[in-house]
Amino acid sequence: MLELKKSGLYIANGKNTSVLIKVTGEAPMLDIVSGVLLNDMEKDGTVTKLDQDSYIIQDILMNPKNYIFDLPAVSDAIKQDPMKESNKSTDLEEEELEDLIDRYQDLRVMYPDKYIIKMQAVIIGKGYSKSQADIIIRQIESKIRLRTRL
Repeated sequence: MLELKKSGLYIANGKNTSVLIKVTGEAPMLDIVSGVLLNDMEKDGTVTKLDQDSYIIQDILMNPKNYIFDLPAVSDAIKQDPMKESNKSTDLEEEELEDLIDRYQDLRVMYPDKYIIKMQAVIIGKGYSKSQADIIIRQIESKIRLRTRL
């Protein structure tokens, strides 16, 4: 159990609610600027954003003794910007491009409606930005089109 003394991300666990909260300021002038209701996430995957004026956030602020505060189990990766541009070159070695083409074709069969977003995730996981992933996907598609014409 933590006592809130500084800004950060916390989980506020109450009798009937569990909320991921963003706390700003420093004790004794802490404020909660927003939250995500984890009950809904657990129940059906719904993301319910709570703003500063929601009754749940206000209850946490007004009755902190009714809640147990924990740090969420997250890594330093949350401090990174996933949309940040990478300085990696999109000029791929032939072997890496072939591996990505194979993966693209597998994903296209397995997920006909979602293969592009899944392929973007694969490429971004290799250290490229989203815009670079889009360029690489266009390269993959061009290479596949050339093969089918031959």
